Amino acid sequence: MRRYFLTLLYISVFVFGIFLGSCSRSEEPMPNLKLPPTPILESRARYAVIISSHLRLRSGPSIESKVKETLWKGSVMEVVGKASSRVVVDNQEGYWYQVAYDGLQGYVFGGYLRFFSSKEAAEEAVRSPEF
Repeated sequence: MRRYFLTLLYISVFVFGIFLGSCSRSEEPMPNLKLPPTPILESRARYAVIISSHLRLRSGPSIESKVKETLWKGSVMEVVGKASSRVVVDNQEGYWYQVAYDGLQGYVFGGYLRFFSSKEAAEEAVRSPEF
């Protein structure tokens, strides 16, 4: 039994020593890393509301892409991503956005959207009389 406690004591001292050794401060400053921008680091959970009478949710970021669903004015959706280049659709310049709406995912043209930083703000705007 005494041997068990001595073994346990030695192991504890060893682990504690490793812990203290790893907590020491390094005199060298951390290097200043500059990471390239990535879609994951740039994306923020944003929400959008449709401001036109209706908007087509498409399978891809193009007016030639298949229509998955027609969404109506006031629909609140989560913005999942944004195309890298601006395009012109119906004489409006803007980006295509990948969105999630009611279990569906697809693309909508941003010229017909109003953006919000939270779902609550988007839903509140839809309830306002000005909308």
